[in-house]
Amino acid sequence: MINMLSHNINENISKLKKIYNNDKFVQYRELEAKYSPIRYCLISINGMVDNEELTINVVKQLLVSKYPKNIAGDKLIEFVSKKVLTTIDLVTISNVDDIVSNISFGYSLLLVDTCDKAILINSKGFEKRDVTEPDAERVTKGPKEGFTESLLTNTSLVRKKIRNPKLKFEIMVLGNVTKTRICISYMDDIVSRQILKEVKKRLNNIDVDIILESEYVCEYIQDRSISFFNTIGNSERPDVIAAKLLEGKIAIFTDGSPSVLTIPHLFIEQFEVNEDYYSHYFIASFNRVLRIFCFILSTSIPALYIALITYHHQMIPQEIMVSIVSSREGVPFPSIIELILMLITFEILREAGSRLPQNIGQTISIVGALVLGEAAVSARLISAPIVIITALTGITSLALPFILESVIFIKFYLLLFCSFFGLYGYIFGVMSIAIHLMNLKSFGVDYMTFYTDLNKLDIQDTAIRTPWWNIDNGAKNLVNYRIKKLQKKRMKSNERN
Repeated sequence: MINMLSHNINENISKLKKIYNNDKFVQYRELEAKYSPIRYCLISINGMVDNEELTINVVKQLLVSKYPKNIAGDKLIEFVSKKVLTTIDLVTISNVDDIVSNISFGYSLLLVDTCDKAILINSKGFEKRDVTEPDAERVTKGPKEGFTESLLTNTSLVRKKIRNPKLKFEIMVLGNVTKTRICISYMDDIVSRQILKEVKKRLNNIDVDIILESEYVCEYIQDRSISFFNTIGNSERPDVIAAKLLEGKIAIFTDGSPSVLTIPHLFIEQFEVNEDYYSHYFIASFNRVLRIFCFILSTSIPALYIALITYHHQMIPQEIMVSIVSSREGVPFPSIIELILMLITFEILREAGSRLPQNIGQTISIVGALVLGEAAVSARLISAPIVIITALTGITSLALPFILESVIFIKFYLLLFCSFFGLYGYIFGVMSIAIHLMNLKSFGVDYMTFYTDLNKLDIQDTAIRTPWWNIDNGAKNLVNYRIKKLQKKRMKSNERN
């Protein structure tokens, strides 16, 4: 077969050289045993392998070892892999496509004369980033570890947290060109088999050439709904992923990405931070309620301001209304145009600041906002209340890093409704968002599970966090709780029948 190795080592070398045509980084090291005429060829990519390990555990052993007389074929390849090579991770392989994929991933290939199989050796030695705390999820208490771009490093960090044989990892390859390795992780004893089956089905249906980051996978497998809410979670922290796995969720690791996806994902999770579990439950509960309050403020303040000053003057105290009117003297734009311009300007400053080095970015964001706001008010282009509204909206939105994109869309959505219909528009806008959220699902699980199943079991670790000694681990798993509840109903109906 064209796709398989032959018994002739020269043919195998020529076949691989044609595939790696003019690639100067591919190394071909031909060897011959000292006490036998057996020929070998060690193939690897320079810069992706540990040359010292190959020299000690492979090259040296092949040259000095003694071989039985007239050994060849399958017996020779078995003898070399079991009694000659001292490296730990190796496997025999014969498919050329698999060989090329693994060599490109940092493995070394040992071709043996008279054998139609080769030995694949794990000798990866390419540079990778150290394990450090992720910038986007910094905490003052708790572990400081963060995922890297190495799949093996990431899975080992989770294994350190959960030392249990029930923790499973399944590898699959996505991307016809990139051949990116994807790892599905779950706790075998508590995961929902129905959700796990659906995850594997959606992953297997991905037929694309390029997968470079976990967000590629996220867009392909998420529920096909036009929504600006995330129905798949992600994190760069091993402790967060370990906690999600112990709740019965499924984690998807992508080689080359420090971000790990979690499935299913609920709306309330976007207000939870891992530091909540390292603080006193009073403080954790207060902070969660505060984040929910910030979500309401950041999405509603601009819309309510426009609704009140445009359509409902009578609802504003007279002293405040006089102050607003006096501050708007000489301003050429309507209030809605002022607010939209300032909100867009703030988003531009935030985006520019996030793309620059951390210290410079923060300086530009803060100083830029202050200078522009003061200059605009002094020039009578913008009124002072608009600057205050924009600043308050921006500050409250910064407390919501996991739902920031959704906040931006909701903010302008409600603002548009209120500019046409006043408070009635705000009510209609909030109702439409609530209906949309109630209809959202994450892999078959209601996105608003906390609100549709409001009971003691659900609220122990959602909008508030009760003490650890009061949290039932079985109840903490919201997904399995719903499944178990259905199973109990079926058991009772069967007993009646």
